[in-house]
Amino acid sequence: MRHPSSMVRVGCCKVLDQFMDEAALPELIDNLTHADEEVRAWALHALACDRCKEGMCRPVADDVIPRAAKMLLEDQSRRVRQMAAGLVGEGVLRSAAALPALEQARKTDPHPVVRKIAGWYLPGGPRYKTLATKELKRR
Repeated sequence: MRHPSSMVRVGCCKVLDQFMDEAALPELIDNLTHADEEVRAWALHALACDRCKEGMCRPVADDVIPRAAKMLLEDQSRRVRQMAAGLVGEGVLRSAAALPALEQARKTDPHPVVRKIAGWYLPGGPRYKTLATKELKRR
């Protein structure tokens, strides 16, 4: 995760996406600020995607969602903002930082795909409804 090569860092993120290791979380989170957009995008994916994971390690929403929300609103890369929208969206019911960031992205992001993804996670959106249903079942 600290290798000078972006390709190596992306490879590490892909491995952690499948086999998350709690000890690697700080370095994975550090890669959210890497200069290479592909590294940032894969770090977001590794932190966000539950479908890919084996085992139960999941980053704490309080540690990751505020950073991802900032990326959603400020990153220059459309691809990174798309990944951030998905990560922030998954935390919309768990983090106070999520909803305002999604609302702002839905209204102001220059790319239609980012706006669309953000809208999925807002109240009334299809992903929001799914998450709310899961949350009710958990209680």
